[in-house]
Amino acid sequence: MRNTPFRMSLALVGAVLIVSGCAAPHAQLRKTSVPPNDNMGSVRQIITLDDAHLRQTVGDRVTERYQEFTLNFVEFDDQGKFWNKAQQLTAVDRLCDEPGASANGAIILVFIHGWFNNADVCNANVKLFRNTLLELYKIEQERSSMKRLGQPERPPRQIIGVYVGWRGLSQKWWLGKSLSFWARKNTAHKIGAGDMDELLVHLDALKQQLSQGRSPTRLVTVGHSFGGALLYSAVDNILKERTARDILGAPRRPDGTTEPPLIRSAFGDLVVLVNPAFEALRYSGLADAAADMKTYHPFQTTVLMIVGAQNDQATGRLLPIGQKIPAMTQNFKDRVEQCLYTTAVGHYQDYFTELLDVRPGVPAQAESKLASPTVWKEENLSVHGPEVVEHPHTWHDFVPVGGRRTWKITSLPPGSHHPLNAPFMVVSATPSVIDGHSGIYKPVFMEFLRDFIVAQDMLKEYHETKAAAASGNRRANN
Repeated sequence: MRNTPFRMSLALVGAVLIVSGCAAPHAQLRKTSVPPNDNMGSVRQIITLDDAHLRQTVGDRVTERYQEFTLNFVEFDDQGKFWNKAQQLTAVDRLCDEPGASANGAIILVFIHGWFNNADVCNANVKLFRNTLLELYKIEQERSSMKRLGQPERPPRQIIGVYVGWRGLSQKWWLGKSLSFWARKNTAHKIGAGDMDELLVHLDALKQQLSQGRSPTRLVTVGHSFGGALLYSAVDNILKERTARDILGAPRRPDGTTEPPLIRSAFGDLVVLVNPAFEALRYSGLADAAADMKTYHPFQTTVLMIVGAQNDQATGRLLPIGQKIPAMTQNFKDRVEQCLYTTAVGHYQDYFTELLDVRPGVPAQAESKLASPTVWKEENLSVHGPEVVEHPHTWHDFVPVGGRRTWKITSLPPGSHHPLNAPFMVVSATPSVIDGHSGIYKPVFMEFLRDFIVAQDMLKEYHETKAAAASGNRRANN
């Protein structure tokens, strides 16, 4: 018994050494800058990456440039710093020189991965992101080919992807991977409060530079898991500030009432968080700021959408366990605040606004690492349907219909009526749409996300066209 403390210490040291030996390298994965004229041809030729030499060639690049799109990588270390600030930000800034982007505009899609992932060339998230960019390319070609009566030809916009990489995969051993949850959560928040804001500034500047083109440039950012926590940490305060200012600054009517506010985005055009691994208390300030708003400006679009899987065990079980331990030493004003602290935002039912499910009659879909959503066709948009009446449009009007959508979205709780143009959405997704924490590869979810992003783009374009026409009429009348 006298040797028990010694044996326990020895066992602890041994466990630490084992876990350390199974740790994933803390290193930059994308190190090679490429010249602006470097093009690898069609992405369809490398999509499977069967050849080892090709995997190494592609996997070393900070920028992957294809005929269909350009994909740029930005990586952070565990302290929230750029691995190579000059190299990575220079590559981001050079995206404004992509062929056609300065003349025709661009769609810039940013993805921040989460737990168990990184920027490796064969990482499932990287492959999924390439497929998503290819989907957007196809839709942009489809939209460009549509002949609109009385409107000039619209060349396709450049598709630009920015993949934000960090050491979400810190352990290779299964037990070490599971136990890394809280350490990776802390790292994600550290990056969000670190150099991430500088990257956001450069991306915003890129959007402004490319907005001089023929078509509007859009900037959409998607964060998954701890990537959602990272992203929300970076935009939380500015989003709350702008929401409060826009609500307080809404114009007054002659009768003393207030016009519905127009909430501006905190960053870019749209932020999407999928299975975000952070507590509901972080979101509560934003939810409280907008709690009393029942209607919004007719030109309002979605600013922030949170999607949480109902069977996400990481945020539904692990996160509450981790939060309850420090909660024992903290003070809360009431049980509601304590519940907000110990519940993930995607599981806090009081914040739910919609339910995302599979449309009835759609066959069950297996998870696919290369999801193939339903084909998108502009002529099938509901806004073109004969039954459409004149009303303030919402994003729902710009989703293709005709029985081909595999997803449906309804209000929560059932029977409630949330504004269809509300700036904030908290969506609960059934297992048929997102199966667990990392089950984002189902075609039905990829179809919804693609349709939602494109619909928001088209809704904004509709609003911008309408606003420009109204401005022109005012000038003519004056």
